[in-house]
Amino acid sequence: QWQCERVRLGIGLYGISPVNQQALMQVASFKTQILQLHHYAKGESIGYSRKAYLERDSVVATIPVGYADGFLRRNKGGEVLVNGRRARLLGNICMDACMVDVTDIPDVKEGDTVVLFGDSLSISQVAERLDTIPYEILTSVSQRVKRVYFHE
Repeated sequence: QWQCERVRLGIGLYGISPVNQQALMQVASFKTQILQLHHYAKGESIGYSRKAYLERDSVVATIPVGYADGFLRRNKGGEVLVNGRRARLLGNICMDACMVDVTDIPDVKEGDTVVLFGDSLSISQVAERLDTIPYEILTSVSQRVKRVYFHE
């Protein structure tokens, strides 16, 4: 039995367990909206340095989030959620924007919600893919990202 005057909640305060368990509910999310949609032909290049070539005719969404917002450049090739469905990031993560392949998302439109983490794409999943820890994902979100707090 332990007798303590203080408890360090750490990342548990955000609903993230430092050990692999599902007992906590994540309370933080990072969301944005589709800024633009463009149709590209197979073989066209997109993004910084134009090094990403499309393997098929594609619908590409531009979202207004980049590495200056704390969306790490290592996210290149990762996934986000668009209307609740996983969609792949294309090309490099730019300073203020990045591109998402939404070809397979039905009825996608400008203004639709994009989840960078939250919902069914947890901070722990993102951290694992980037070979880092959830702390880095959370603390990387820059001050220019608007915070919205909910109270139930």
